[in-house]
Amino acid sequence: MDYTTYLDLFCTIPSPTIKPEVPLYRYRGNAKHALDEIRKQYVFTNYAGDQNDPFDSSYRMTREEALEYRQTIEYFLVTYWTISVYSCYQKLRESFEKDFKKVVSLRQFSESLSDALKKEGIAKPADRIASFYYDHCLTTINRRSYWNIACFSEKRDSIPMWAYYASNHEGLCFKYDFALLDKEDQYNRSIMDSLHKVWYTNNKPHDPDGTFSYLVKAQDWSHEQEWRLVNWRNTDDIILPCMTEVYLGINAPYELFDSTIDAIKASGRDIKLFHCYPNLQEYRIEFQAINLST
Repeated sequence: MDYTTYLDLFCTIPSPTIKPEVPLYRYRGNAKHALDEIRKQYVFTNYAGDQNDPFDSSYRMTREEALEYRQTIEYFLVTYWTISVYSCYQKLRESFEKDFKKVVSLRQFSESLSDALKKEGIAKPADRIASFYYDHCLTTINRRSYWNIACFSEKRDSIPMWAYYASNHEGLCFKYDFALLDKEDQYNRSIMDSLHKVWYTNNKPHDPDGTFSYLVKAQDWSHEQEWRLVNWRNTDDIILPCMTEVYLGINAPYELFDSTIDAIKASGRDIKLFHCYPNLQEYRIEFQAINLST
């Protein structure tokens, strides 16, 4: 990606001041966290590097950064490992570098390093050394953002997302209306300042400091229409008292109905409950209201 394209990408990433004009939805698996989120009115956040997309929050490396990364790896090898280990690594790297057209994954190189060490008689720690190399390289290359995040969507009826994130339609989906938050409240303002729209592109951003790479994803994910709430405090959860509706998936087990109703009542909030069912003529999800008073 040339410099002009990079500038275009950087300038078109949505500003933090852009806020949702529609309610947002959060798909949840049939798990304890989901029911706790209803009862206690919080959202559980997790590390950006733990997302299901291996490219999530990663960034593009420049040639200079790639060289610096390799020097860092080699520094560890020289400082903490024996000369024989480093020598073995050097020979293996040189053999791969002879043919630049050959594409070798980091895992393949690590496995080759383990095999090479064993051939040199360094059998006992070979797998551990290769594993350390792999983990350190992966962390350095991906350089994922350090923040915890919670993911939302503009859509509540996405058939794929019900499958991905709601246990194959056995889980739940929550509706959040951020317009209900009191903007005069300092905590609520901090929530809105931490909510950002995800940008989709096939070009990785150049973001060495992890400033915005957690907001850029591959174009393949654009159907999700995602927003992310960034947990700058890096705690597990964020209080978010604007849940207004809960949806039970098409395949939700019967026991989840009762536990969800109990969780809604325990929250003390006016939350509506719906059950999803398939449209008979189209590939489309319909919603049926459930009476909580019965």
